[in-house]
Amino acid sequence: MVTPITPGEARRLTPADIKAAANKIGCDVATLKAVMAVESRNTGYDHLNRPIILFEPHVFYRNLEGDQRAAAVKAGVAYAKWGTRPYPKGSDGNYGRLETARAINNERAFRSISMGMGQVLGENYRAAGCSSAGKMFVEACESEALQLGHMVNFIIANGLADELRNRQWAAFARRYNGPGYRKNRYDTLLANAYRRMAA
Repeated sequence: MVTPITPGEARRLTPADIKAAANKIGCDVATLKAVMAVESRNTGYDHLNRPIILFEPHVFYRNLEGDQRAAAVKAGVAYAKWGTRPYPKGSDGNYGRLETARAINNERAFRSISMGMGQVLGENYRAAGCSSAGKMFVEACESEALQLGHMVNFIIANGLADELRNRQWAAFARRYNGPGYRKNRYDTLLANAYRRMAA
């Protein structure tokens, strides 16, 4: 039996938090705000003060094997190929999938969600500066500043700071969002968001 998810303090981001994060990367505030706007629409929490998440069944599939993988496939929360089924609409649907997955393997379920302001995938918990994906989620429950810290740590750990500093949107999006970035127009969305933020 896994421990039920309970909301943390859900402290909101301050301008000082954003400035400190931008300074750590070495980029201007407008650039960082553009990434935040595209990834999370400038909020880290849903209507119940839970971190915004997206549960990725194909990631859960690759994090499991044997009986656990079979159970996850049967429960409808794992499949081999991205895009096999549509994502649920709304936060409640994603949390429903997460809870089903946690009953199969708690830590691997947290590795299979992107979370918070930066939508960093739980699989990347080490790059985000955490000891586990579960710990990363607990921190995400506490504050948007910690969520932003996960994103900044991930950017630096993956050598993306230069691309962000130079606003090389396609190069940044390819490595931050994956090979499907062009289909989802992440580079265009980032460029447009930057123009808005810098105005």
